[in-house]
Amino acid sequence: MITTPLSISRLPAVFHDGFYRVLGYIPSTPEKLAAFQNWGDANHRLPESEWREIDLDIYGLPVKNQGTTSSCVGHGATTGVELCVRQSGRPYQRFSPYFTYSQVNGGVDQGAMISDSLKALMRTGACPDELAPRGAMYTRQFPQACTAAA
Repeated sequence: MITTPLSISRLPAVFHDGFYRVLGYIPSTPEKLAAFQNWGDANHRLPESEWREIDLDIYGLPVKNQGTTSSCVGHGATTGVELCVRQSGRPYQRFSPYFTYSQVNGGVDQGAMISDSLKALMRTGACPDELAPRGAMYTRQFPQACTAAA
């Protein structure tokens, strides 16, 4: 449970392994780094008096493991789609987080921004997990059936 509001703008960009990283994302340009850091300043915070605890366990969503990849945005965005499906009353369907990540990673496992993953889901849709090859992370590795089913 989050107990304090999170301000992205207060999170430092960390220089590690020759890359700046902000919450795991490796911005490809200084402009993207600056835009990401300023994002938090543009968003209003929900007053603490309006916070409510939510138990998502009732939806029975499995926890995903991104392993050693930088695919957290694909995992998070895809889990969001799975949650929406469950909340709508339909049976659980697992979608491929790597298919979503492949739409936004530019062919390199360097992370991405959650906003890009959400735009990709709106543009392309989510691929059922059973159609996605294991270990695939780049667009060229996914069969046409993934895009067709999404």
